Amino acid sequence: MFCPKCGTQNPENATFCGACGTPLGNAPKAQPQQPATATQASSPLPAVPGAHADAAAVKGGVSNKAVLIGLIAVAAVVVIAVIVGVVTCSGGGGGKAPNLNGLVTDKAEQVAGTLEKLSKGKTQKGDTFFSANDEMRDLIKKLDKAFDNDKKDMKDLKESVQKTNPWAVIVVDDENKTLTANDVKDGEDPSMVSYDTFRVLEKPKSEDIAKIVSEVCNYDKIVIGYNDDGELFTGMARNNDEVIRITANEYEGVYEISVGCYRLDELKSSDAFEDSFDNLYDNYEDKNLEDIYRK
Repeated sequence: MFCPKCGTQNPENATFCGACGTPLGNAPKAQPQQPATATQASSPLPAVPGAHADAAAVKGGVSNKAVLIGLIAVAAVVVIAVIVGVVTCSGGGGGKAPNLNGLVTDKAEQVAGTLEKLSKGKTQKGDTFFSANDEMRDLIKKLDKAFDNDKKDMKDLKESVQKTNPWAVIVVDDENKTLTANDVKDGEDPSMVSYDTFRVLEKPKSEDIAKIVSEVCNYDKIVIGYNDDGELFTGMARNNDEVIRITANEYEGVYEISVGCYRLDELKSSDAFEDSFDNLYDNYEDKNLEDIYRK
């Protein structure tokens, strides 16, 4: 089955595209490729500054990693997701990142107020993202350009990544359109928030990635693991109102960790998202993942 969004060929029984995460079969067709600061892995919605997971799968069609992600039906979104060490519920400037659950459930004025305290930037494709301050915003732009594409630039940026743990947030509606603070004020309702962080990590475990995810969103259940080469992590989490997709991949010693928080009652394919989580959570031993962390 060919993906209607990116053209990648997938197994006939695949629920989501292994390369971009677009729902397949009877699921609603996704909108044209949205925010992405480079290539991106599994995700049924847009991309955030950074989500370049599994570049080989995205750039070269179906790879083993792409098939793996497709098989476990990781309902994920794409974009640059970034995660910081300290998180508050209301977000704000400085180095703190906003709580993803709040950005998809709070009232419009609260969401707009949080975004207005952050530094606004544009991805290479022109989509709006938000970061802690202008310095971090500029670093995100450089990482967006270099990740998966420029080994020398990534090596040069590694020290800055280690010092700042840069992150970016992209807010998206149910039509895959990225939103600004003014859009939210004007009544456009966020259905997904994608958050990416770049981290210098040495041989991280699945539990390490899960801890980073917990810094930016609240969940009741989570399951995550990595493929056999340990370079691509994938998983999901959820609570009563949201499903969270998780990916993390490595490039030149830097891991990009992407977290997409989806508000179920705003998604046209909410049933598919919930089914994907239940399938992964209940049948995790059958997914050919290593070092599985499940809670």
